[in-house]
Amino acid sequence: RICFINQFGQKLLKFSSEQLLGKSVYETILPHAQTDGTEIKTIIEPVFSDPASHIIVENENLCGDGSRVYVRWSNRAIYDENGSFKEMLCIGNDITEQKKLENELMQTQKMEAIGRLAGGIAHDFNNILTPILGYSEMAWREYGTHALLKDRLERIIAAGHRGRDLVQQILTFSRKEEDKLGMVNVGSQVKDILKLL
Repeated sequence: RICFINQFGQKLLKFSSEQLLGKSVYETILPHAQTDGTEIKTIIEPVFSDPASHIIVENENLCGDGSRVYVRWSNRAIYDENGSFKEMLCIGNDITEQKKLENELMQTQKMEAIGRLAGGIAHDFNNILTPILGYSEMAWREYGTHALLKDRLERIIAAGHRGRDLVQQILTFSRKEEDKLGMVNVGSQVKDILKLL
């Protein structure tokens, strides 16, 4: 239960001392779970059961207006004259902005890793498509007079070109090549896809 909160704490958490004093941290400043789904009890209960091992703890806290702040708590156990754990002094620093920047950096790093992976896959896929297109076009030139074979080869070549276009899109996503804008005939694209299906 909260037995004292200074003015900084009241301002940060947007609660008055009257709203908090004597009440449990679970009913007031602590959410049931953090935004990432971590149950708050798994973070807080070890602090009180083993205070010497949990001097620094970071967790989300609820504010009086319903918003949340991320706080780094420096905890110090206070013992009575018999050496029994009596209460905890918790000094908090608002690290909400720092956590936001850390999350943004992590997201950027993930996207860069995905981009590198996509670029590698695109190049490998391009290496597979090159002989497929090359041999299909050579066969089309050589056996183009045979109607059924010509139709099938044209479908293979069209699918290969779509694959090559997909490679270009993946490379654009991975920032390896510049985006190229152009006119697209949607009707012919749909017809090509229907033929493939």
